[in-house]
Amino acid sequence: MQCDNEKFETFVSGRAEVNMGPEEQTTGEVDMTQNNTSDTSNETNITGDVNLQQMMSAATALIKQNTTMMQMLSNQQTEQSKITNFSVMPDLNQSIGKFSGENGPSEARRWLQQLETSALLHAWPEAFSFETAKNNLTGAAKFWYAGRMYELQNWNDFRTAFRATFLFEHNKTDRNKKMIKRVQNPKENISTYFHESVIMSRT
Repeated sequence: MQCDNEKFETFVSGRAEVNMGPEEQTTGEVDMTQNNTSDTSNETNITGDVNLQQMMSAATALIKQNTTMMQMLSNQQTEQSKITNFSVMPDLNQSIGKFSGENGPSEARRWLQQLETSALLHAWPEAFSFETAKNNLTGAAKFWYAGRMYELQNWNDFRTAFRATFLFEHNKTDRNKKMIKRVQNPKENISTYFHESVIMSRT
């Protein structure tokens, strides 16, 4: 009887071990599935990072390309603007009268002021102002420049030398003598005579 009981307990114990086998196997399969899911998630994250880096690189390259194109367009517009402005300048040059240097400092001052005003108003570059001044010299003034052309290489040099040569100041006695000699012409307007006399008294 005791032997039969031991066999029965052994039988029950074996059945219990047999019943627990599939559960352990199921648990192992779940663990493997979780591991596979984790690996897939990691691969997705890596792929996402790579795609993001590629998008950032493409965007950076596009920005650089657009910046280069905008710079090229700006340079072309600047060059075109220079060409357009220069094409207008010769017409403006006609507004500057000729200067002979033979009529005293009053004429020289008016001519230089007219030239400087036109240059400022129309935004002439200094090189164009220099060329305009040279092209409008005549008579004694033209010979004056011809003797100094190697010294006067730019607009500032020309303007300084011009003032020193043609804008010399008369002393008071010379101005008075000049005013005494100036008489009104029979057909001259009184206003013209008056204002010219005022100019003579100041130069």
